[in-house]
Amino acid sequence: MINPVNINRWHKWLSVLVGLQCLVWAGTGLYFNQMDTQAASGNQYRQPVSHRGNTPTARFIPLSKLSIDEPVLSAELIWVSGTPLYQVKTQQPLHQYTAQQHKLFHAVSGLPWYIQPAQVKRIAVKSYNGPGSASAPALTLPPFEFDGRQQNPLWKVTFNDDVNTEVYLHADTSKVIAHSNDHSRLKHLMLTLHFMDYSNTGGFNHPLIVVFGIATLMLAGSGLVLAYRRRISASPSAKASVGVTVTCNGQRQTLTLPAKQPLFFALTKHNIPVPTACGGGGSCGQCVIQTPNDVHASPIERALLSDAEIASGKRLSCQHMAGEFSDVSVDDGEV
Repeated sequence: MINPVNINRWHKWLSVLVGLQCLVWAGTGLYFNQMDTQAASGNQYRQPVSHRGNTPTARFIPLSKLSIDEPVLSAELIWVSGTPLYQVKTQQPLHQYTAQQHKLFHAVSGLPWYIQPAQVKRIAVKSYNGPGSASAPALTLPPFEFDGRQQNPLWKVTFNDDVNTEVYLHADTSKVIAHSNDHSRLKHLMLTLHFMDYSNTGGFNHPLIVVFGIATLMLAGSGLVLAYRRRISASPSAKASVGVTVTCNGQRQTLTLPAKQPLFFALTKHNIPVPTACGGGGSCGQCVIQTPNDVHASPIERALLSDAEIASGKRLSCQHMAGEFSDVSVDDGEV
């Protein structure tokens, strides 16, 4: 059997966790509603790049004459800054961002071909129409901030403009993969917070959000349990009542209380000021009463009160029905 103290603690901390994330969702949702879509795309200074050249196809070497040791899954003709190339793939990736294994051959000479940094820079500059000047290309490895799914190494060329533009190009073909700037990096941060993607997986299908979903279900479950307990405890029996002598701040009176209603709710309905921070939920340990009656201490009381307090007759009014008492003392301060 689950200890009621644990349910209250779970509910309290899960409420904090879920509540904070709800605030994050509200803030990031407001940002997405107000953001400049064009600026947030990172393409403020991006323009199309044409690689097509004028080499006659009659001069291309047949694929069968290429020196390839591994089985070929696919081959296609591509252009890089006017140079015709055969892109030969020995593995077929599921997506463009998946790690790729391929080789490039010059379509005229048939020799292996590799991109040079100077060519990378020229392509990056062609894809950019802003006021900044380009840095020297740097070969960078994943993970990448702009896309956590990208598994291939990329060239990065930085432009010293007003939004700190970065151009990312494929390490082998120099195909422009993305433009990134301050606006798109802010958008990425907001997406990270919104989807809880702190490990930069590039999506919302990751373990953390699954754990958070389970925590939210636990919060809902514990809330239903506590609500059920509160409803049962707050519904008095119309047929059974008991007379309880109550001493509060030196004033003594006898009240007729529903026997099957928790003492906490019975006293508060008679305007007896019982201290509480949880509203009778059994988690704060403040609704202490003093009684000469021999009343068994509950597990929650043993967790929240000391042995000496229990031995002296102190109990929590939310943990017992009014019918268990004939005489209690309550004080809005220390009992």
